[in-house]
Amino acid sequence: MDLNWTAYNPGTPAERVLLVGPSLGGNAAHQWTGVAAQLIDDARVVFVDLHGTGLGAVWDDADEPTLDAGAAGVAKVAAEVREEEGADLPVYFAGLSISGAMALHLARDYDKTFSGVVVVASAASPPPGVYTTDVSLLRQSGGGIGREPFSSRQRRRHSFQGHFRGPLTRVGDANMSPRAKGVARC
Repeated sequence: MDLNWTAYNPGTPAERVLLVGPSLGGNAAHQWTGVAAQLIDDARVVFVDLHGTGLGAVWDDADEPTLDAGAAGVAKVAAEVREEEGADLPVYFAGLSISGAMALHLARDYDKTFSGVVVVASAASPPPGVYTTDVSLLRQSGGGIGREPFSSRQRRRHSFQGHFRGPLTRVGDANMSPRAKGVARC
């Protein structure tokens, strides 16, 4: 799966790369520009548009519309960015909503590719019918999604226990740096 991606700050030096993904029907650049501006000197920020979102192409029959297929596409973007930026840079992924669910698949299946993932406003697996309803609403409003984003297999609850290298940590204000608190307010 080929996904559209755009570097926010291609001219600044980078010691790490942060790929960011949008919500269902969202635009990564629109949703993540405030965060990217806060991190402009700390990381190369790359907006990744999923199929049917932002500048991404609509889904076609060549790619199964699943979180696994989307995660494979994001991992491919990570490889492309590493090729341009340098193979030794750590790459992170932050996903909002559906991209957050995809981040769990990245952590499970691409732990050698990503140094870490961030899940923002997402569930480990969508409740039955939630994203189907969202897709129907997008279609009615002229949204760009061409097919349902999940097969019935993706709607079942997934267990991610035992798939991660380390414990999942919930971050609160008490253990956030001042910069991170500023980013969280964006």
